[in-house]
Amino acid sequence: MTRLCSAILLQVFSVAFSAAGLSLEDWGTLFKPNTACEVRWEASTNQLPKTVWVYKIVPSQFPPAVISNVMALGGYSLSNRTNIEGRPFSKDIFHFRSPDGVGYLTYAPKYGVIDYLDDTARAKMMEYAESVPGDSEATRLALNWVEKLGLNRSQLSTQPGSSELRTYKGIRERGRAGKKEPISRDVYFIRQVDGIDLAGIGNYGGVHIAFGDRGKVAELQLLWPNLERHKEHLVASASRVGEWIKQGRAVITGPNTATVLASAPQLKSLTVKKITPLYLGTSIMDEPKEFVHPFAELEVIANLGHTNLPVILNCPVAD
Repeated sequence: MTRLCSAILLQVFSVAFSAAGLSLEDWGTLFKPNTACEVRWEASTNQLPKTVWVYKIVPSQFPPAVISNVMALGGYSLSNRTNIEGRPFSKDIFHFRSPDGVGYLTYAPKYGVIDYLDDTARAKMMEYAESVPGDSEATRLALNWVEKLGLNRSQLSTQPGSSELRTYKGIRERGRAGKKEPISRDVYFIRQVDGIDLAGIGNYGGVHIAFGDRGKVAELQLLWPNLERHKEHLVASASRVGEWIKQGRAVITGPNTATVLASAPQLKSLTVKKITPLYLGTSIMDEPKEFVHPFAELEVIANLGHTNLPVILNCPVAD
């Protein structure tokens, strides 16, 4: 996961939200099969909602308790507020730098963004890590921070057919004396809206927290814009989605993308095995969008004539 950068935060936030529409090209390469290619449907649609919403991103404010919690992380106070280095002061962005220059806190209530870094929480070169939490402990600590950030667990993605949270883990290691040791553990939670996940993790919508020595927070990123229902749409039928694929209204992604793209003129068939509705999260590394759109992630088997390859197609889901 590329971590947020305060310099980029200001650059992004200085751009007004544009009325940009759904841009699936951020999530794959435009794909159009040949006219003879057959689109077959074997995916169950029983789990799909009848309708989906387009959401509008609207300004918001963090509760005072949330601000207090993140300020306390680095011992910051409002008297320490400064501008992001090399950038003009912005009334919408609160930025603080640690005296030693190796940490900072940036938060922008209007956009639902918090970005915190404390590199002293990780063992330095030639130092030994101290009591870096294991997976289960890191998850417990991260869930405590979910509450401190004012989030409800019902707003987080869960495993299919379960109340268990969909949690992604990471680890940062450093080599020493021929072996590696963990210097921090990462936990990612995905946001869901109307029971539908936002696509991507970390910077595309949700929470990322890294814990270093003795469980101290080394990084914390929240991307949680305030969403307001804008327009409701019927979910497209399987035949309609198949038409869109044939018309080139889909993008392709996954490890077999290059091979399938090169073989597009010879494709025999595309068999949809699974469909998953998702919301197109907005990365803070890009220009923030005014709307959050739903789309469909399709798990597909591409028949190239001489072999079958699995690929992912992303296409609209709102009819």
